[in-house]
Amino acid sequence: MTDQLGSYSPDVAAGGGRSLSNGPVSDQTIFLRQWGVYRKVVENNLMFHREAYGLLEATLASLGSGPLRLLDLGCGDASNIAALLPRLPVVRYDGVDISPQALAIAETSLTGTGCAFGLHEADFASALSGWRDPVDVIWIGQSLHHFRAPEKRAILRDAHRLLAAGGGGTLVIWEPTLNDGEDRDGWCDRFARDRPAWAPLEDAEFDSMASHVRASDHPETSSDWLAIGREAGFAHAEELVVSAWALARVYRFRCR
Repeated sequence: MTDQLGSYSPDVAAGGGRSLSNGPVSDQTIFLRQWGVYRKVVENNLMFHREAYGLLEATLASLGSGPLRLLDLGCGDASNIAALLPRLPVVRYDGVDISPQALAIAETSLTGTGCAFGLHEADFASALSGWRDPVDVIWIGQSLHHFRAPEKRAILRDAHRLLAAGGGGTLVIWEPTLNDGEDRDGWCDRFARDRPAWAPLEDAEFDSMASHVRASDHPETSSDWLAIGREAGFAHAEELVVSAWALARVYRFRCR
């Protein structure tokens, strides 16, 4: 699951955007089905969103009194970020997501936070490569692992270019991580074995997630995530935490 609802959200149970009766399903129906499962995951803290966003908040707070400009790639409905903004020295928030339905919810979530914001409907890799506005912090939460390694490297190079141009900023990512010696199939098997921890989800909801993981997720080892950041030009790369949901970890990359 991710804040980019169109990426990690469960696929439609019947697959291919069609219902079990083989009748057509609208994009809105698909979105609402996915978003409902996503909200279950967040509200029950099944993937430890609270802890991950707590680390993001601590990182932002550690950068001083601001003002900070935050770019959120794969922002989804932005509900987790919106809860943090009133407590942080962020003066400008920009969120990028491919889902117009998620962005509509994000607009509602962000209104009233007191922070100026912009929302952008786009593939975030393309948006990042063309981004020119100054940014101090980039956050990618559970979205980068949908890309293969060469694309991940290109994305982190673009992130470094943008942050360095602003005087030297910080990238924080929260992404699935292989154990040492584990391959992608082993990680997917570990996800599937974790079914008891996902009790709030119906079997069909969890099965759809597990199918999506096998089709679309490309985790890296901790050492590889860190190496990709260093190769992109970041002077400092560190693992912040192995989450209680041991399938993912949080990493921080600093330009200086």
